[in-house]
Amino acid sequence: MLRKLYALFILIWAIWALVLAYLYFFVYYTATLVVNTNVTEYTVELFSKSTATKFSKDCQDEICIITDVSPFEYNITVSKSGYNPQVVPVKITSRRREELYINLEKKVILEPVILIDYPETMQEKVVRIREENRYYASFNLQNSGKMVFEELGDSLKMILQTPEQEITISEFPKVPKSEVLVDDISGSDDLYIKLWKDTFIYSSSQKSVHKLPYQIVIQYIKKWRVIEEYIVVTEKGAFIYNSWESTSEFQYLFRDYVYAGDDIIGIIYKDEIKKKENFDLSEWGNLILRYNPQTKNRKVIYNTQEAIDSIKWQGESVILTAWENTFELKNF
Repeated sequence: MLRKLYALFILIWAIWALVLAYLYFFVYYTATLVVNTNVTEYTVELFSKSTATKFSKDCQDEICIITDVSPFEYNITVSKSGYNPQVVPVKITSRRREELYINLEKKVILEPVILIDYPETMQEKVVRIREENRYYASFNLQNSGKMVFEELGDSLKMILQTPEQEITISEFPKVPKSEVLVDDISGSDDLYIKLWKDTFIYSSSQKSVHKLPYQIVIQYIKKWRVIEEYIVVTEKGAFIYNSWESTSEFQYLFRDYVYAGDDIIGIIYKDEIKKKENFDLSEWGNLILRYNPQTKNRKVIYNTQEAIDSIKWQGESVILTAWENTFELKNF
């Protein structure tokens, strides 16, 4: 009988202890959590390390007030579709108002760019064939103009045609038609010219042609920060070419990149193992890295298996090409 009374006493004491603990942690000594964010319509999830339980609250406004939070240690996750979630460890103290400030960043995405390929009309075909027969070579430019080559014996005369005027740029030794190429230089009105093994830059501001010193395959050229400089992207990497001083400097950090303010948005390809080690990166795939040369701060903003061919500014957008696909880099 005495043992039964003793067991009953233990049971009552245990129940009372549980009630007291419940009242302490979940009723009388709870706290208030205030979450301040830069977005609306987000979710706050609290995971208690002590009780291995979690609950969440959907918040409509930037400031979200959560009452009756038990005094435990939590991992608090703030998330919203299209944004990178943030996880913050917080210790909640009873009868206090805890405030949490969270700044959510949009997820960096590669959004496909839909290019509309309009079929050539009969009139356009007639004009194209007439131009092909009229000139040795002809190239339409992105800035409402055309570069044509006229055959003059053993020479080719290069002429820039615009709606306003026709300018003779220069003369070159004659090469096969298949070895003549003119391409726009991204971010400028300047032009890249290839004649057999020789390559040139036509500077629209200087109205002059500059022969490039490279004996390797040039993939494309884009404008640099100052008017006389260009990024020349080759099969071996990128060079900075200065047309005024006729100098070239190899860029060892990235094979292709653009500037974004004080930062570089550069590509590290999946086979560049040593370069990843130099940046202390362990991610696999082709990495799009945001890097500040002054502070050395770096951040992988996107990881992709797409075989990136180029990255360039196009107006206010950063455009990447991969095989025959075109993407816009957003939220970087």
